Amino acid sequence: MKNYRNILLLCLFGAFLYSCTGDKKAEKDQSFIELNVEDAINNSRVFDVTEKFPNTEFIPLETSDDVLVGEIMRIIKNGDYIYIYDDSSNILKFDSNGRFVGKIGGIGGGPDEYNMVFDFAIDKKNDFVIVNSLVQLVYFTSNGKSVKRLKTDVTDQVIETDGQGRTFYFLPDSPQPEDLNSTEIIKVVDTDGKLVKSFTNLNVRHKGLSIFGVLSKKNQTIMYKEEMGDVIYSINSDLEKDSIYGFNLGRYAFTEQDFDMQAMEKWNSLYRFDRLLISGDITFFNLQKGLMGKDIYPLMWDGKELIFPHATGDSSKKGLYFNGIKITPMAEDNDEIVCLASIVDILEQKEKGNLKIESLIGISEASNPVLCILK
Repeated sequence: MKNYRNILLLCLFGAFLYSCTGDKKAEKDQSFIELNVEDAINNSRVFDVTEKFPNTEFIPLETSDDVLVGEIMRIIKNGDYIYIYDDSSNILKFDSNGRFVGKIGGIGGGPDEYNMVFDFAIDKKNDFVIVNSLVQLVYFTSNGKSVKRLKTDVTDQVIETDGQGRTFYFLPDSPQPEDLNSTEIIKVVDTDGKLVKSFTNLNVRHKGLSIFGVLSKKNQTIMYKEEMGDVIYSINSDLEKDSIYGFNLGRYAFTEQDFDMQAMEKWNSLYRFDRLLISGDITFFNLQKGLMGKDIYPLMWDGKELIFPHATGDSSKKGLYFNGIKITPMAEDNDEIVCLASIVDILEQKEKGNLKIESLIGISEASNPVLCILK
């Protein structure tokens, strides 16, 4: 009888433990959201920007002989300032009204210069602008004064920083040897360049072209997606990794065979994840159409519905539109979304006499890019 009672107690205790872990698992699973991207793309619809962002503002960047902006590769907004990295390896600083403030470094061999730019990030804790150059990180003050340089062991990767000043490297997705089933995807280094932690890639390609991904950041959380995976992960301030979104592109996803120049004709019908931006209850998931270039289309998630938007009255114009002008989300700061506005659309609306935005009246083909702030 005593043994039976002990067995019964053990069974009850085991059931209790299973119940607790089951509850924890259920609680964890509730935070993981499955997104049917394929279905959203197939059923695109109009989205009214002003409904969610009533204080939308257009900001033309100052145009002069001293400041000519090329194709924009990355935008970072930090408080009252906006930093632009273009395809000429310029890092340009503008104020919130679009006035040019100055350059951060430049190409050359001087103390305040660098060899080239692969990417840049802003360390908000220490007020540094970090340029990822050739096998080194070059640290500048927000006024453009070089502070220090740290050697790195890799030459080409995108970077991001967190609230502790640590730098995250997101390594390119490259083909690996057939016998390799995992590889390093993220390196985290401290302010002295010392390796703190690394994360591995669970979905490895064994052939095809190398391709760059993008790191996203919201507050102290870093987010990313493996090129061949269908999950978006987060890394918190304790450097703990978690899965937060299932990202099902379905028939629009690239397969390993598509990472080949011979598959170029197929690229225009496929999408890849670009970046994630969060503003209040709206999350933007940018999709890049094709394998190269910057043809970006946003998805929007409000916690209930995933929307792939198109222009009012023309379902063939995929993307986010405001008064007939296509706007592409590029960056986030304090819940404000910084978008790049299409100058082609601005000029078209101007020619038709439909341009309702006073700040855009003076825009011409020779103007620097125009930003749109959703807030």
